[in-house]
Order: sequence, then C-alpha cells, then structure tokens
Amino acid sequence: MNISPTVVTINTRLKSDFYKMVLANSITLTPGTLTVAMEDETLIIHCLEKGYVEGLINSQFEEILLKVEGCR
Repeated sequence: MNISPTVVTINTRLKSDFYKMVLANSITLTPGTLTVAMEDETLIIHCLEKGYVEGLINSQFEEILLKVEGCR
C-alpha cells in the first residue's frame, strides 16, 4: 500500500456554523480524508495521501457553499 499520511490545517471563508459543518462532513465523506477537528474557521484534516491536500485548499465545494451562503 503506497500511502503518505499527513495532517493539514485549513481555514475556511465560510461564516455560518451550518455551512462549516456541511464542508467538514463532505470532507469526511471523501475517501482518504477525515475531518478531525473544527474550531471557528479552522479545520484539521487527516489525509491518507499528501496529494489530497491540494484539493482541500482549493475546494470547489467550498466555493459552492460560499455562493449559497451569500444568497441567504
């Protein structure tokens, strides 16, 4: 098994606790990633491969949530 486990901290621009929870849960549902903790705008995520980090930092799903959050 070729894995490179890593823990990464990312900050979200989401303001609503609800949308932060949706983002954290969607990360956990993604194979190879697990949201370990969430506090304010910071999410701590465990990844089985370092290559997964780029997708978390430039999350298209977060962009969608930001647009939805702005419509409220």
